[in-house]
Amino acid sequence: MSYTAPATFTERLRHFDPNLRVRWSNRTHTFHIESKVGRAAEIFALPHDDGAIRRRDGYQLVCEVTAGSRMWCHQQVDEQGTMCGAPLTVPMMEFREVRCAKCRKLGFDGRYVYGYFGWTERLLDHLRWIDPRNTWRDTVVSGNDRANHAADAERERDTLNALTANALEFRAAMTGLTSVYLNDAQRKGNHV
Repeated sequence: MSYTAPATFTERLRHFDPNLRVRWSNRTHTFHIESKVGRAAEIFALPHDDGAIRRRDGYQLVCEVTAGSRMWCHQQVDEQGTMCGAPLTVPMMEFREVRCAKCRKLGFDGRYVYGYFGWTERLLDHLRWIDPRNTWRDTVVSGNDRANHAADAERERDTLNALTANALEFRAAMTGLTSVYLNDAQRKGNHV
């Protein structure tokens, strides 16, 4: 089995979108087509942890492509990390849902969306159809930016609240005054 995509396909893929890459997944034994959506992060990533590898490198999964028309179910079936391993038939020249009957009997979801295209122009046509270089990446990047800005604003608000509370406590300690809290009627000027 080949663990790298053919050079001719990766060249065409880079020509289509320079932000896309093809990476072999040691966990699922499939090729992952991924798009660069952010800066790399300095995190530790095990060779079989696809999510951590993508976060470390600053990529987002676009789709998975099998290396052939058969694959093995990679559903984790116990706490030790044992994989199901049942053989699955992958649809040719289209992405479709594939179900693992063994996992379904065990009570797991056992559903995957896979397709086998070989390394053909049809796979690039599929990528054009799902449009990873335009709206998809912009949506992901803007979503990440909004989440980062919200987290920054929350940290800033928490810091400002803590500083304000400490300043008020310090002023009360220095002047010997205790904080006075007014009820709603007193705040509105209706003294009781």
